[in-house]
Amino acid sequence: MRFCVVLVAVVLVLHVSRTETAEETSPEQTDAAEQETEPEKKEKTTEIEEEKDVMVLHINNFQRALSENKFLLVEFYAPWCGHCRQLEPVYVEAAGVLKGERKEGESEGYRLAKVDAAEEKELAEEYDVGSFPTIKLFTDGDRNNPIDFTGKRTVQGIVQWLKRRSGPSAVVLETTDAASEHISLHNVTVLGFFTSLESEEVKVFYSVAMEMVDMVFGVTTSPEVFQKYEVKNNRVVLFKKFDEGRVDLSVSEEEKVGKEELTVFIRTNSLELVIEFNEQNADKIFGSKVHTHTLLFINSTVQEQKSLLTEYSTVARDFRGKVLFIIIDVTGPVSHVLKYFGLSEGDAPAVRIINTDTTKKFALIGQITAATLQTFCQGVLDGTVKMPHGAVTVRSWLQSGRSWQRSTLTGMTSSLPRWTPRPMRWRECLCLASLHYDTTLLEKTAR
Repeated sequence: MRFCVVLVAVVLVLHVSRTETAEETSPEQTDAAEQETEPEKKEKTTEIEEEKDVMVLHINNFQRALSENKFLLVEFYAPWCGHCRQLEPVYVEAAGVLKGERKEGESEGYRLAKVDAAEEKELAEEYDVGSFPTIKLFTDGDRNNPIDFTGKRTVQGIVQWLKRRSGPSAVVLETTDAASEHISLHNVTVLGFFTSLESEEVKVFYSVAMEMVDMVFGVTTSPEVFQKYEVKNNRVVLFKKFDEGRVDLSVSEEEKVGKEELTVFIRTNSLELVIEFNEQNADKIFGSKVHTHTLLFINSTVQEQKSLLTEYSTVARDFRGKVLFIIIDVTGPVSHVLKYFGLSEGDAPAVRIINTDTTKKFALIGQITAATLQTFCQGVLDGTVKMPHGAVTVRSWLQSGRSWQRSTLTGMTSSLPRWTPRPMRWRECLCLASLHYDTTLLEKTAR
């Protein structure tokens, strides 16, 4: 009985205590406390704030930003987007580079800005933002005709693309001295020789020059420049400080050359006959339209293996535009590439071919000479490579699980799990070797 009385007493005390507490805290105080815990939203004005040199735009200050900046690159992003987060440090660095080049009070320079499209739905609808990030260039305060960004999503890619869009895509060379200086200044340059700058061929040339921001272009109509470089009709000449030094492409109304054909001509001939497989050359390799790649694995510290380059280069010249010849030094950071092809450092020298159209790997068995390389490459192109008796065990990479497993390479050919006609797999091999590559191509090849 006493226990029940004590229990009732405790309950009454607790009830009275809660009632007093409720009376002490008024509804107004409760509302005030809740407001204090909520993050304070800044009022949107026409003022423009910056985050790490990137202008933060919204519906109220967007027009002001356009009017105050001649060239304004705007990223429409979503906070939850992985690609946006991946681009952020690159975008910030590019913004800093461009802001540093701009003089105080100048409106002629380039600025980078961003819009939270998830928050600024009105702006997202205005520019039909359907994926993230969406990047557009606004020029001269024109709100209605932005240009879609088509460059590489790297610091250099962003800077180069902006500068090419805002300046001449090709330098006009009016004298032989100007042409000579222009050619001597660059490792590779593309020069258009045209009798008139009003033709369709010139429009195609300028269109290609506008997109290929990593190349240097010049154009001339000067008879003196034509004569100096022994050009008699409209043509595009690629000058380079390696291999044959110069490659010509005739362009005229009779021999029409389209944008794609001109791009392929430039990409193909701007590459060295034999290109080293490394980070600096990654974009050259993966940007090539040539889908048959021959790889020579050598140990650069062994003179006998280095001497194979002479034979390799000789054969490469015969297959220009058909086969890409790549050299891989096994002493470099390419262990994952070796594993991908089932090789070890001790297997050098070795030759492999990747046919990205048939998704097959091919291995040259036997002595490496100009003759065997010639026969091997031509056989792969013709589809006549035979399968002799015997088998060699190799490792392959499975796309599905990214795991290593055993497979069999019969003779010269292998129907291993796919190499892929897209450059993603090459990049993955190198990324595993701790090399950094352009995220734009990674995104494109992932789709």
